[in-house]
Amino acid sequence: MDREVLDGIGIRCDECYVVEWRESKYTLMRTHYRMRSTAVQRALGGAQGIITSSIVGYDTLTSGADRIAEHPGFRRMVDLVNRGDSRLHAWVRTGQSVLSYRRGLLWPHIAESISKKRQTRCQLATQVRRLAPLEQQCEAMRGEIEVLRQENAGLRAECESKDQEIVELKALLRKQI
Repeated sequence: MDREVLDGIGIRCDECYVVEWRESKYTLMRTHYRMRSTAVQRALGGAQGIITSSIVGYDTLTSGADRIAEHPGFRRMVDLVNRGDSRLHAWVRTGQSVLSYRRGLLWPHIAESISKKRQTRCQLATQVRRLAPLEQQCEAMRGEIEVLRQENAGLRAECESKDQEIVELKALLRKQI
């Protein structure tokens, strides 16, 4: 389903993103005006060739940014836009690209594709939240690294003393021969 199909069934949207993934096609759209989910379902039901199905644990039709952010189709879209992959088909009514449309549905999630200077506060906060677990892992590993460094220093000292012992034994052996 793309923007032309949506226009044909009476759903006018300001932005539309479509990705085909595995055997499914996912469409993310922001309508031009508020629409009830029942009106969207009715419009989709009247269109030819559209078969709606759901993934276990996810609704076929969802509204609200909080709920769509965890949907596998949405995450796939975010992944593709961040990699600059052309398999994500995007259309914005204003004619802007996904990477320049600051009011877009994907904008808060495309921080990886935009320089830090151009990112909004929301994008930077999202990136910090995503990196927080890594920071905790690094903090835990710092203690382990320090222990390993101390062990390494002890082993190096032991090796040096053994090397010195070998040198002394070789010297002693030469004197005896």
